[in-house]
Amino acid sequence: RDWSSDVCSSDLDIITDEGLANEQGLFGFNPLNIHTSPGKCDWLYEWFDFYKFQEQITSSIFSKTDYFRKRIGDKLMVISSSYHNEENLPKGYIEKKIVEPNAHNENKVNMNLYGSPFAKDGSEYYNQFDRNKHVKDVDCPANCAITVSLDFNRIPYITAGLYKTWYKEDVQRWHVHRFDEVCLPPPYNTTEHLCNRLSELYGHEFENGLFITGDYSGKNRRTNSIEDDYMVVWRVLKKYLGNTSDRVIVNEPVVNRKEFMNKVFYGSVPIDYTMAPRCKNLIKDCEFIKEGPDGGKIKPKDGNGQEKYGHCSDEQEYYYTSTFKQYYKPK
Repeated sequence: RDWSSDVCSSDLDIITDEGLANEQGLFGFNPLNIHTSPGKCDWLYEWFDFYKFQEQITSSIFSKTDYFRKRIGDKLMVISSSYHNEENLPKGYIEKKIVEPNAHNENKVNMNLYGSPFAKDGSEYYNQFDRNKHVKDVDCPANCAITVSLDFNRIPYITAGLYKTWYKEDVQRWHVHRFDEVCLPPPYNTTEHLCNRLSELYGHEFENGLFITGDYSGKNRRTNSIEDDYMVVWRVLKKYLGNTSDRVIVNEPVVNRKEFMNKVFYGSVPIDYTMAPRCKNLIKDCEFIKEGPDGGKIKPKDGNGQEKYGHCSDEQEYYYTSTFKQYYKPK
């Protein structure tokens, strides 16, 4: 079935003959139709805000008779299963080509048969990340110390992730909440600007305790002729820092960090992890970064050759391998 025909007949009076348009007072319309497979694509998620309609989508697409249809401003989103096109497919195609080969892979069926935009395609770097489980606002204990984890890449932004960590005696597990991120693009993408911004936003909470971790290479990179990145951090945030504030360690191998983070997301170490919805850059990292042939990260680049993702997830890994060394046991 051609779903676009519904748009023309039910939503708009459309005509392409200019003479007739002028005569009847109608208007011309040249729609952009995008037909896409359900593979994860960040700009589609942003453009249509899939997660805003997740409940409606999942309650309608897993059906032979129903489908999801939503007009959002001047955009129309339609998600339908292959069953709606079954009459145009070879007999038995759906069962033999989609269902049976993926009988033990629910994600593949959900994606390739039902068009679910929330199914995992198997190439995710963080394959245990679950937005419904890990993205939420959480009330943290009063007077909780803050850990700031840093990544000093300047493009597309310089990065700080802010974490609160506490131990839950009743279940004997830690809880980590990443409550905010500060990502400064040019021309404010310097260590000094970043630290001043952190002080402006959370200086009143840093007095409860402040720890610093992040990319070890910041100890070797000079921001001027005298100071490296961490020297700048200590100078600007000096009044909040104590003898135990330095938690920076040598960077662990990226593949080992990935395995540890997936253990954290899965819950196989005694750590419950949540991140606030405002942490948009990290959420994108967790959803869209793919695993490369070497087990590392594939960091997609934009039209200017700049890495779109990866820096927030890097500082996330620095935080975990530094703070929870007792659980970090690479193979």
